[in-house]
Amino acid sequence: MATDVATMRASVLDAFRTKEPTCDLFMPLCFFDYFTDMPGYKEADDELAFRVAFYESIGATFMDWCGGNAYRGETDPSVKVTMADENDGLRGIETFETPVGSLTQIFERRPDLNAGYIVKPMLESEADLRVYRYIIEAETVIPTPEAAHKWLDTVGGAGVAMQPGCCQPFHRLLYSFGPEKFLVMAMEGLSQTVMDLFPVIHAQGIAQAQALAESPIKAINHQASWDIGQLSPALFGEYYVPYLREYTDILHETGTFSGDHISGHDVIPFAEQFEASGMDFLYGINLTPDSAAGLRDLADEWRGKLLMCLGVDPMALWYNDIDECRRQLELFRAVFGDRHAIFATADAAVAGTPPEKLQLAVNILTRRGA
Repeated sequence: MATDVATMRASVLDAFRTKEPTCDLFMPLCFFDYFTDMPGYKEADDELAFRVAFYESIGATFMDWCGGNAYRGETDPSVKVTMADENDGLRGIETFETPVGSLTQIFERRPDLNAGYIVKPMLESEADLRVYRYIIEAETVIPTPEAAHKWLDTVGGAGVAMQPGCCQPFHRLLYSFGPEKFLVMAMEGLSQTVMDLFPVIHAQGIAQAQALAESPIKAINHQASWDIGQLSPALFGEYYVPYLREYTDILHETGTFSGDHISGHDVIPFAEQFEASGMDFLYGINLTPDSAAGLRDLADEWRGKLLMCLGVDPMALWYNDIDECRRQLELFRAVFGDRHAIFATADAAVAGTPPEKLQLAVNILTRRGA
């Protein structure tokens, strides 16, 4: 069943609402690096419009990762933030100076991804938490509805944005300390000093949820549940689910949909915890020849409760030849039979993946013929 471009956004949001899609869609994650080397992209007057046009050209439902931000953080002048660059700007040293001390983090920039990755976390020990708390409490969440309205003017009915959601306490501390260090701390039992920070971070998450609830974008991606690749179901249930549930309840008050990106990790061991979170959808669930049948059964179990956006492995799309891509895509479609589904990619499409392969996925997964 083909879906008109003008109604794709409505079809996705309706599926988030009912948890039962009424048509087939393919909504891949194509991040900035996928477009960087495309002719005309860097010169485009409106990069968002360029990306929308690309999705339309292959018949896919548009999904803008981190698009249409509903808020920004404004830091009190008592916190002085400075940035020093090294290695021709590819290495950044960010320093936070406060009346109670200073902290530094170092990250490597990836211009092709329009992103940076922390290589030296901000926190080295619990002694740093006094300064860390000051920095958090000095930041105010400022709603920016104008950005969302501008986004909607460009995208129209072509698709959805996955706005950054509410960064809950464990997730934030995980990357402020560094995953290896903080997970050891959690397994040994978090100290009261660390636990005292949870309500401070959570208060900021509540403010973010309130700003997001007023946004016209209506689809929120918390960007926290991909941590399940490093967590046990018990840790996820204790330290993530209660906060995700509270943010989701706030979003639901205005008809805003709450979800998360799984980044290709196995959701089946966490099924009970995800149901308890109250979220509406999960994006990027890794669909492989081995996992397809189990995910079909879970999709049936979650019908009407939680929508799965089933993700084709982007590495497989990139390195397999067109015939193998076709074979796997036809297998996925056959496993799900007559069920309607929102298909996705398990993670970002690999830069250099031929658009013809994405178009093949559209044609097979949405049953338009290939």
